[in-house]
Amino acid sequence: MKAKQQALARSYRAALHRHVRGTPPAPLASARKLGQQAVKLGLETLDLARMHEEALKTLILDVDTQHRRDRLTGHAGIFFAEALTPIEETHRRALEASVHLKGIIETLASVGAAIDQMADVKPAAWLDNELHWMQHAPSRSLL
Repeated sequence: MKAKQQALARSYRAALHRHVRGTPPAPLASARKLGQQAVKLGLETLDLARMHEEALKTLILDVDTQHRRDRLTGHAGIFFAEALTPIEETHRRALEASVHLKGIIETLASVGAAIDQMADVKPAAWLDNELHWMQHAPSRSLL
């Protein structure tokens, strides 16, 4: 697993370098693909942030002015945000699934409580009550 994570870090660094330098292929699709690979490896936001930080350090070493450093950091931040998207999507889906599951559990608890209440009613007592109601209720016409 560690070897795959290190390979991903190397790929991330190379793609980030291409992105900030505008070297083809520079589109953000490569960032998203790297994020998807991170998800497959079970990496979390903090893992990707550390990977990004290490890659960014290697980039900043070559920059001579603060203006260029700021610009590079901005471009790198956009790349990081795109790479992070697949991880954040898994978090959102997990939260949605958790909310849905909570609703199912609450519904099952309500059904269980209703079944418990029904089990407490004696069938004979219920039948006696129905017969009493039918005998004393005013007759109704079908029309």
